[in-house]
Amino acid sequence: SRKRTSFYIMNMEGSTPFYEQEQRKVLSRSNVVDLEALREAARFAKYQLAIYTWALYLYMNPCTGGARILGKAIRSKSTPFCCCCGQQGRHRFRRGASSESASSSTGVPSAVAQDHDSLLGRTGATVIGDNVCGFHKAALLLHADLENDTDLIYLQLKSSFTEIPYCILVDHAWKTVVLAIRGTFSLEDCVTDIGVDPEPLEELGNDFGFDGTNQYAHGGVVGCANVVYRDLQRHGILDQLLLGNTALYPNYKLRVVGHSLGAATATIISYMLRPKFQGLRCLNYSPPGASMSLRMATECQDWCTAYVLDADLVPRLSLEAMDHLRDEVLDLIGRIKVNKIEVVRKTASAGFTDCLRHHDEEQEDDAQSRDGFSHLDRSRLRDTLAAMLHTNPRESDFQRSLRHFRSVQAERRSSRGMLRREMFPPGKIIHYLKTGQAHTCLHGVAKCVTCCSTNLGAEYTPVWINNTDLNEIVVSPTMGTDHFPTRILLVMEQMAEEYGVDTTIGERRHEV
Repeated sequence: SRKRTSFYIMNMEGSTPFYEQEQRKVLSRSNVVDLEALREAARFAKYQLAIYTWALYLYMNPCTGGARILGKAIRSKSTPFCCCCGQQGRHRFRRGASSESASSSTGVPSAVAQDHDSLLGRTGATVIGDNVCGFHKAALLLHADLENDTDLIYLQLKSSFTEIPYCILVDHAWKTVVLAIRGTFSLEDCVTDIGVDPEPLEELGNDFGFDGTNQYAHGGVVGCANVVYRDLQRHGILDQLLLGNTALYPNYKLRVVGHSLGAATATIISYMLRPKFQGLRCLNYSPPGASMSLRMATECQDWCTAYVLDADLVPRLSLEAMDHLRDEVLDLIGRIKVNKIEVVRKTASAGFTDCLRHHDEEQEDDAQSRDGFSHLDRSRLRDTLAAMLHTNPRESDFQRSLRHFRSVQAERRSSRGMLRREMFPPGKIIHYLKTGQAHTCLHGVAKCVTCCSTNLGAEYTPVWINNTDLNEIVVSPTMGTDHFPTRILLVMEQMAEEYGVDTTIGERRHEV
């Protein structure tokens, strides 16, 4: 039997929130499906990071990244570039200089390798929108750590309301064509994120063979999916790689991967592509909470897996969750009787002291604890806070203003005819839950320097959760940094190593 862990899940009774304890399954070291999910997560996490190109590569390698990107760009140059427009032409980024070397290094027949050259043009991968030096592309290759078993086929880097950055690669070790879609990284992406109004999916479902009746998705995400789909159709690269008697890799499968906004876009794109590409799988890294309606989010669980890191804010973001967080904060301000300045001072002092001081939990029996309160003071404060939270104090001016604010908000929603439709992150979700922390001087210093936002020394447990579980924003020092694709990659690889799975060899899903 599988190990289980307990969660306190927030539910609503009318407009009143309450918490229930529920059981969730921990991924097992002896379950083939669980191990395959971890292998897949670690293998393809590098592609969701690679499409962010040079900016995040420099973030991960601040000292040596610039020199590595420059060196890679110089080595990769094989054709002239346009000095007037600053846009590269088509450059060769394959493993070798000829089809024969490609055949010998991957085991792909030479005839197929020659067709591969014909698809790309004799100059190699098609790159659109790179800068004059080719830094974006060079960083992508370094990110993805392209070795003898991976080819870059197509890279689209232009970012606007009508163009979405994405790339197509071939992972020969896993016999997979990878479509990687970038997440939020520009002002245009931020505007797309704000377009959270639900978009009906009935027409899209009729066009692409799925049931979209009374189903909705994030309006900005649907727009991004349509942009990427039109570009794919215009170039036809996926068709040439996978479909028909002349396909280069007819036995390969298609995987669509994305991070954040790109993850939700990847799911909609997968719904659109599945009728053509049998066996398609979608991998979502930190998808937005308000991605799509519940039926759409759960019907894709057989072919879509999502990965969420601990307190990550984005998979929890929805209008309902933000309203609930706002109401909780305002209620707490209205109830608290302790001087607010003193609370802030004590909280700041506790965090600073915790970063600098390290000692084992079982030795914390001294009269003064790390947060600056004595044990007696802490006990009294706990009792006081508990009493405040479970009693209805005399109504203050602030609470009267708060009640008026809520009534005005309700009237505005009613007058505008706004109908809230709940939306959720898609796929079968694995939550990498932080369950431990190493305690050394190094970890203490790192927490102090980063204001506790680092995950250095963190220990995680992967747990299967429901699509409705991430319905509350968790306020944490890592709620923002847990969303970074760089951190996601490192944790995915760490968990695969801890579970003893080898990500270098192809999938074993057929063995299940």
